[in-house]
Amino acid sequence: MGVDVGIKIKMLDESNVPQIEIEVSDQDNSLGSILDGSSEIRYLSVNLNDEKFLTQEELEKIKLYYDPEQEMVMTSNILDSNEAVRIFDKIFRFTYRRLSNSLEKDIEKINGFQIDEENKSSRRKSQISEYIGFEYSLGVTIGILKSAAKIYPKVQIIGEYY
Repeated sequence: MGVDVGIKIKMLDESNVPQIEIEVSDQDNSLGSILDGSSEIRYLSVNLNDEKFLTQEELEKIKLYYDPEQEMVMTSNILDSNEAVRIFDKIFRFTYRRLSNSLEKDIEKINGFQIDEENKSSRRKSQISEYIGFEYSLGVTIGILKSAAKIYPKVQIIGEYY
């Protein structure tokens, strides 16, 4: 697979026929890392194993799997729209309480590096962008899923790797 991932949500009808696909982000490796089964959110110091916030069954429902029909694409299982909303709401609540503490620790770590101040500043800005990007993508995902749940009974998460 490639290094970067873009996330999309596909809405399906009762017969699992795709109706529409909406892009969450053209690149969000941190959100993608939740979907590839990792216990840590890539580029952030947030570990999903701090507590048992999601069951193994819930993690399996949103996990992306290789799609042999499409190169560089991974997809989740098809899941009930309301179930997807519930799972991503749990992820949001779990990460929301941890993001500021984790960002603070990451900034402190950068400040401790033995590098010039310009490089430290650049790394701090980059780290802050990673956190903001993750939170933005997660919020957009939840918004798309909540809207989809009003119209479409099923959804599928898609990761496009490049």
